[in-house]
Amino acid sequence: MSLVLRTHSVWLCISVAILCGAVAGMFGKQLISVPFLGGLIMPTQMPASVIPALLLSVVLGSSIAGAERLWAGASVRNCWAYSLAYLIGVCVIAVGACFVVSVASLQGMAPTILFFRDLASLLALWLVATLGGLGPVASVLPVGYVVFSSAFARNKSAEFFPWAWIMEPHPYSCIGVVVIVAGISAGLVLVRTRRPLR
Repeated sequence: MSLVLRTHSVWLCISVAILCGAVAGMFGKQLISVPFLGGLIMPTQMPASVIPALLLSVVLGSSIAGAERLWAGASVRNCWAYSLAYLIGVCVIAVGACFVVSVASLQGMAPTILFFRDLASLLALWLVATLGGLGPVASVLPVGYVVFSSAFARNKSAEFFPWAWIMEPHPYSCIGVVVIVAGISAGLVLVRTRRPLR
């Protein structure tokens, strides 16, 4: 485990997790107008929690991908098992920070649930991209999804398309749950297939 702590930019990730969680807890109920192509039909708004969740998913993804390059080729350990445990730990810290700030600012549980949904689904997309072989550039998938959703989330009736669940200001989405389950499955496959060297 000490090797994980040395190779995963731990203090940077924890600092970003606390900052992102605090920002999501403070501004989680607010909506941000997105002046992309979708604004030609109707201004698209996204929950404020999407931005800190995306930032943390990119930082975590880069940290884990960099650590894997450093030690996966020579380590006798199953580095993905450690990396997945590390990812879960940092996410718990971020969601905990969001919970503390949202409760302290009298906003209730809604910002925390929304931030958890956004963070879990974006990291799930990153895990699926990593399993698909994108490796160091796997963060392109969650970033591309957010950009595409912000541009084309609404139809001509101003309703959100089902695939643009991350733009919805409520945390309930069947497709979002499917994506999170797919990410968990991808993480388990990475742990099972990237065995320790013997």
